[in-house]
Amino acid sequence: MDISKIFLAIIVILIIYAFDKFLKWRKFVNTVNRIPGPKSYPIIGTMWETMRANRDEILEIQKKHSALYGPIYRYWLMGFADIKLERAEHVEKILKSTTIIRKSQFYDYEFRKWLGNGLITSTGEQWHLHRKFLTPTFHFSILEGFCDVFAEKCQIMVEKLKKVADTGETVEIFDYVHRCALDIICETAMGIQMNAQETGKSEYTEAIKEICTINTKRFLTPLLRFEWIFALTSYGARSRKALKTLNDFTEKVIKERKALRKELSNSGETETGKKRKMFLDLVLDETEKRPFFTDQDIREEVDTFMFAGHDTTTAAMSFALYLIGLHPEVQEKLYQEQLDIFGDSTELATYKNLSEMKYMDMVIKECLRIFPSVPKVSRRVTEEVEVGGYTIPVGASVSLWIYGCSRDERYFPNPEKFDPDRFLPENKKNLHPYAFIPFSAGLRNCIGQRFAQLEEKVMLSTMIRNFKITSPIPLKDMKVIQEIVTRPINGVHIILEKRQSSTKGLN
Repeated sequence: MDISKIFLAIIVILIIYAFDKFLKWRKFVNTVNRIPGPKSYPIIGTMWETMRANRDEILEIQKKHSALYGPIYRYWLMGFADIKLERAEHVEKILKSTTIIRKSQFYDYEFRKWLGNGLITSTGEQWHLHRKFLTPTFHFSILEGFCDVFAEKCQIMVEKLKKVADTGETVEIFDYVHRCALDIICETAMGIQMNAQETGKSEYTEAIKEICTINTKRFLTPLLRFEWIFALTSYGARSRKALKTLNDFTEKVIKERKALRKELSNSGETETGKKRKMFLDLVLDETEKRPFFTDQDIREEVDTFMFAGHDTTTAAMSFALYLIGLHPEVQEKLYQEQLDIFGDSTELATYKNLSEMKYMDMVIKECLRIFPSVPKVSRRVTEEVEVGGYTIPVGASVSLWIYGCSRDERYFPNPEKFDPDRFLPENKKNLHPYAFIPFSAGLRNCIGQRFAQLEEKVMLSTMIRNFKITSPIPLKDMKVIQEIVTRPINGVHIILEKRQSSTKGLN
């Protein structure tokens, strides 16, 4: 056969293939561009504003776009289409889907390098299998056993804070809460005493901050999306160092725990003085029954629980203390509720006590409405979906802006006002079930939300019983960044005054 004819046939096939790809891409672009959004440019798409913005300006840009284009609008990021949704009825359509459950590209890069295929990042059969496998470890009977850990670690934090109370000076509470939450998660997740509150800053927590910051930087910077370019930059070096710190820490703990369990099993002994089983023990128990769970699976799920179990709760509790300090009338009602429950008792909060804190429940919900710990969740669109009159094609992603949902004036009039009474039973009657979703919803809702709620109640209860809190910085001046977790730019500053009351025995 004539070689020139073969060559010509190959060229024709390639042209047809390329043309078909072009038509599909053109259809994809045209479909996405029917959705309103900022002006898009070649390569950088709509990133021209965020690329030159400071970290504390990105949320303001998002708010501006919401006002101009919402409630459904699109971004282009290097050929990657991201559709923002911020209304309950639109978000519901995605979260109730049984097929659109794959996380978007936002969770790739450093986040996936760290957490691998843990619950946050996995999808499909593996996600279903792991979710089913891990759900029993969050049974209320197990969580009840963690409450004494919450109380003990929170009391340590209180003792530290007493040294800086009554001075009239501000306290940067975020770092105190972060170290307390790290102590809690290390003991409940892995059964180890981190003692972060005694030793100060932890390499582990600093590594987590690095990963979150670098992951967002890569997502918003076109050139850094290329792995070979990223690897040559200072960000790449910082990422490698942080990932090594995180992986080495978890692998060391798992290795030591498995060795101890084997030693005890061989000798027929049991751990003395052990009052509860930790998350790692529970996972290892299940693994021994179901050997399909590999060492890597164990590490990835423990890493996932470590991250989700202390970074998000740190944000929630810090912002809650700040908001309580801004609203003395709310703080007084919280304090009276504590007096009603504990009276003159100096006992630490128990699981039973927490169920009686009805007003505390409302306050925590309102705090999470104002400052959702996880400001958005994202999905890849794996089958075409109609939302709000627009078609979202396969290949795009949808970002469900929880921050925007919780400010929908149809359900939250005067949304910037802090008002726990929004969550009174009579006021929730007309609230759309997807208008307030701080722990997401649907199939991929947060498996550890009950853990987080109990921890937050214990910490706030302990703080309110011991201190009167004042926040000197008005809400309008509180600058935050929304990366994977909502964080304060300049910390969370409050003033503490020790309470002189019937609960003085706690002091």
